[in-house]
Amino acid sequence: MASDQEVGKRCLSNDGYFGTVRFIGQVPPTKGEWLGVEWDDPSRGKHSGTHDGIEYFRCRIPNSGSFVRPDKVSLGLDFVQVITERYTYSIDSTGENVLERVSTKDVLLIAGKETQSELKELVNVDLSLTLLSTSGVPQGILNTCPNIRCLNLSSTLISSWNEVALICSQLHLLTTIDLSSNRMTTPTDPLSLLDSLKNVTHLIINKMGLEWNDLRLILQMMANLKQLVASNNNICCLGNGGDSKDAFPESIEEICLDYNKINNWLEVIKLRHLPKLNALFLRSNQLINIEPINKGDFFSLISLVLNDNPFESWCSVDAVASIENLRKLRLIKSPIFKDESELDARLLVIARVPQITYINGCQIYKKERENAEMFYIKKYFPEWIKAKKSGGEACFLSNHKQYKRLSEIHGLPEEESIAKESPFAPTIKDRLLNLTILDVASSKTIKRKLPETMTVQELKSLCMRFFKVKTINQKLYYRSHELHLAQQHMGYCPQFDSLIELMTGRELLTMFARLKGIKEKLIPKEVEAEIERMNLKQYADKRCGTYSGGNKRKLSTAIALVGQPPVVFLDEPTSGMDPVTRRFVWNAITGIIKEGRTVILTTHSMEECEALCTRLTIMVNGSLKALGSVQHLKSRFTSGYLLQLKVDSARRTSDRPKENKTIRQRFTKKLSRAFSFEKRTCRSEEGTEELETFNSQESNTRTTAANAWGRVTVLTRVTNRIQKLVSRRASEDSSNIEDSPLEKATKRASSAIINLFPKATVIEKYLGSLTFEVPKDGACLSELFEKIEQIKRDIGIIDYSISQPTLEKVFLRFAKQQD
Repeated sequence: MASDQEVGKRCLSNDGYFGTVRFIGQVPPTKGEWLGVEWDDPSRGKHSGTHDGIEYFRCRIPNSGSFVRPDKVSLGLDFVQVITERYTYSIDSTGENVLERVSTKDVLLIAGKETQSELKELVNVDLSLTLLSTSGVPQGILNTCPNIRCLNLSSTLISSWNEVALICSQLHLLTTIDLSSNRMTTPTDPLSLLDSLKNVTHLIINKMGLEWNDLRLILQMMANLKQLVASNNNICCLGNGGDSKDAFPESIEEICLDYNKINNWLEVIKLRHLPKLNALFLRSNQLINIEPINKGDFFSLISLVLNDNPFESWCSVDAVASIENLRKLRLIKSPIFKDESELDARLLVIARVPQITYINGCQIYKKERENAEMFYIKKYFPEWIKAKKSGGEACFLSNHKQYKRLSEIHGLPEEESIAKESPFAPTIKDRLLNLTILDVASSKTIKRKLPETMTVQELKSLCMRFFKVKTINQKLYYRSHELHLAQQHMGYCPQFDSLIELMTGRELLTMFARLKGIKEKLIPKEVEAEIERMNLKQYADKRCGTYSGGNKRKLSTAIALVGQPPVVFLDEPTSGMDPVTRRFVWNAITGIIKEGRTVILTTHSMEECEALCTRLTIMVNGSLKALGSVQHLKSRFTSGYLLQLKVDSARRTSDRPKENKTIRQRFTKKLSRAFSFEKRTCRSEEGTEELETFNSQESNTRTTAANAWGRVTVLTRVTNRIQKLVSRRASEDSSNIEDSPLEKATKRASSAIINLFPKATVIEKYLGSLTFEVPKDGACLSELFEKIEQIKRDIGIIDYSISQPTLEKVFLRFAKQQD
């Protein structure tokens, strides 16, 4: 109602547009109350707050305002209402649970009497794109969900920092808050909110239309802030003079100011004295140059992002080299690269900034740095010769601050080796590759000079023209005459350990380090690093022949890693290892991947694949049959979901031992009767035979034969009797099992699932546990949960789970194709 509405509040139109209320009242000559709204999307507006020459309100952005009726917008709900609606079931008129639509992110859904206690367990909460506008009643948040640590309030109706402070004051564990895409009034007394926001260490305030004065007031409320993300705002400066040390808290470690309007490096310099600042993001600003900094400035800065800034010259890249401890640099999409290929631009940046170890997210290895430095020397050598002849050496070195140092390390090329053509304008001829193409079937060979930009498809078309082989039937293989150079960048761990058992582990690692061409002075450090990585310190000086199987595999892996090769081949690296050691090696391999190296792994363990691999290939009969991520292979080569459930049984477990005892007693009693009967028969037959043949020479033989025949008869009859008893007992047990409550419950559950999902099939059934395969076209995931929740009590389901088929099932599907 109008009485509840206040100027400055945020609102959401019925068609989904956010805005801020700037006016409440009548607009003559019309009747009734109007709201004057300034819309976040200016295209939604019709004017700037003026109607018939009368100004009712003002807009920050021209023509972004309009008048609407109060019933056309919503002014929001309180925090407890919003979190309850988003994170619980609603109850329909029939008393059934109905699943509400929530955000696309994973959330916890709770229902019933446990709602209150479950809300208290929430830690990461996403309330973005909701009607949240106020904190609600005092202590309401504290009593409902006190354990929240990470809170997303982006794109809501919160209109002031005072409301944010009221929310945070009740969440004593809160450390991260996202307020992006909100329009909020800055507080007049920010220091009064300091205590409420003292626990916040990570603040995200993207797309809020902030300027420096707004940001300065916000920072005054955040005494312990460690990470600030303020992208897509209107920030063009970082202080009103001097530096920003007093504006930013000393605890700040990471600042992200991407997509703002900073156009002067002197503004960035104002951050130089922040003692803990280790990451600075300045992507897509308006910086045109970077000036060298003084020694000691930005002392803690490790990572710097400068993508998509309009730098005018390479001198800006040279200036980055003055940041002593910088290790990670991102620099792409700049005008200085317009005449360079992507690879050449990367090499030039590596050569000009010697201290960095990562460029654009990729690690820089020693060999690549050497190549980059020599490329840099050769590229600018003609310019250097020209400068020397004209006396412009000082000017040249001012534009190429690393050139003199690098030329002293690598030397300068011979003048005669430099082509007459300018290196700054390479011709097409300079970009051609000499290729020899061989058709194996016909043994025909052609030699061509082809541009390095030619695609594989274009090369196939060329081969089809020369060799008359359709592109679909072609398989291209590349063989280099410089294969040994590629091998220097590889590490290999074979499936079977190839160790010299009379040498110690340290000696073996040292030997392989020398074989890989590592400099002698660096070998001890490299060897020790791999010993530490694979936890072999206590075995390093023992002979390899005394190692256990697991330690031998670890040593073979260490040999593959020595020298930090960018590509590592591991063939069954964890075969024969116990689970603890296997997990340790997995962690070591994961660490290698995080360093930016490529690991190619062969394994038959699907668990190992899921733990380590970002992409998998499945090979059958020497041919690759599938390629993709774990999730892609599961989605592509499995037909649905696995539904596993367990049903309740009316049979008491205490009855089962008693029933077994009764069966055993009855069986034993019948068996003893059978033996008693056979013994009597045996005695009578033996007595008859003995009387007939008494005192006869031949009678001994016949008596022996009769006795033997009698024993055989006894054994045969006993065996037959036992088989009849066992068969009868099995039949009785089978009948009892079929009529047991457990079996009835299992059949009832199976029928119910088949009725719900007609395409489902039973793939396993055992002692009340059922496993179904439900095709994806049979039901979506939400339907599975919803329908099973509806019937689980009726059919006695005490536990169930829904999952994707395992990677092992994908593997077995292809294994059927194996010869």
